[in-house]
Amino acid sequence: MDVLRIFEANYPETLKTCIVINAPAVFQVMYKLIKSMVSTHTISKIRVFGAKQDEWKAAILENIEPDQ
Repeated sequence: MDVLRIFEANYPETLKTCIVINAPAVFQVMYKLIKSMVSTHTISKIRVFGAKQDEWKAAILENIEPDQ
């Protein structure tokens, strides 16, 4: 998992926002493991949602215009 730390150290601010939609339960478990290996700054840019549109639609509209 040093790869994640090396990537963050050498390519800072590469990620603006990451929105994961329809994430299966197994992804949620994997994400919890990965969170411990990534900086809190990067984690703050990642949003994970299930299939409920009312939960993820607002996050999408914060970053993408509705007509896109």
